Amino acid sequence: MSVAYRFGSFELQPIQRRLFADGEAVALGARAFDVLLTLVERAGELVTKQALLDSAWPGLVVEENNLQVQIGTLRKLLGAQAIATIPGRGYRFALALESARFQLAVRWLGWSATWAPPAEHRRDWLAEARRAAA
Repeated sequence: MSVAYRFGSFELQPIQRRLFADGEAVALGARAFDVLLTLVERAGELVTKQALLDSAWPGLVVEENNLQVQIGTLRKLLGAQAIATIPGRGYRFALALESARFQLAVRWLGWSATWAPPAEHRRDWLAEARRAAA
């Protein structure tokens, strides 16, 4: 199983360097992709501006404004609430991620993009998937 991060209606595939929104590929520049991947890999944590600059522009000296442009692009795409600013320090990815184990458990239970249990049973299926992923 390849690694993919899911959050909201998005799926980020690091190895393939692709982002999908509602199953459709989204055009995203290489720098913005690198910034997003770095934030997602450390979701919920402060990621310093320097760490983001180093991930998107390795070995280059660039102005912080370049980072701000990429963050702005990502916020337009993902929603303003997706990336929190920690003033003077950096940024934090604020959307909830589905764990890979949870995704695998949901697939194991037979829930796919084309079939899901009836609404009245979804909560039971999700609870079972969470127990299987634990």
